[in-house]
Amino acid sequence: MNRGEVLVCAEPTALARAAATMFVSFLHEAIAERGVARVALSGGSTPRAMFDVLSTMVAPWADTELFWVDERAVPPESERSNFGAASASLVGKLTVPPRGVYAMPATTTPLADAAREYSATLAARFGVSTAGPPPAFDVVWLGIGDDGHTASLFPGDSAVTETSRWVLDVPAAPGREARLTLSRAVLAAARRVVVLAQGAAKREPITRARTAGDAAETPARVIGDVRGQVIWLVDEAARPEP
Repeated sequence: MNRGEVLVCAEPTALARAAATMFVSFLHEAIAERGVARVALSGGSTPRAMFDVLSTMVAPWADTELFWVDERAVPPESERSNFGAASASLVGKLTVPPRGVYAMPATTTPLADAAREYSATLAARFGVSTAGPPPAFDVVWLGIGDDGHTASLFPGDSAVTETSRWVLDVPAAPGREARLTLSRAVLAAARRVVVLAQGAAKREPITRARTAGDAAETPARVIGDVRGQVIWLVDEAARPEP
């Protein structure tokens, strides 16, 4: 199991600055090695703070392609849209646009078709076949929910155990919209995964996610499958138990 390393910042503002600095450093590293950086972004208030800082920094956007980890089946202008949040906080503020911006087509119906469409987009951009191994993102930015979910892999859902597909359609459930998500197979193939989290409510689920056990109970345990580097970047309140 890849437990990864834990990096702790004193408080949320320092966390956002550290995450943004790390983000730019990883872009430069990927571009130096492969000529392009391909990054998968997550939604939520914590990455949005990172996006705000990133929008003021110099970064090699012209050689960077942005993708998404998951997306709700809502229009991009919705306040619930992960793509919309990143557009408002980051992409729309950049003077140099990214080389590519690939939002998940979460308003396409049926959603199963949208999942296949995004898988085809990944295959085309990474230059691989959907019949082969999943693409290897340079960096995947994840969060973790108070219930232990990550991406849109939720406790008790069959999506947690699905490894044959790259992109999954996740049906609506009480209290949440239908959505698209990268599968655990794609997360596991990443060269680097950074889990960004803050607040005392994250301490216990992070601690669980870093221990062996049932991924159906704590889906963030799938991060333990990652073959590349795993970094848990947290504030002091979210610091997990050793």
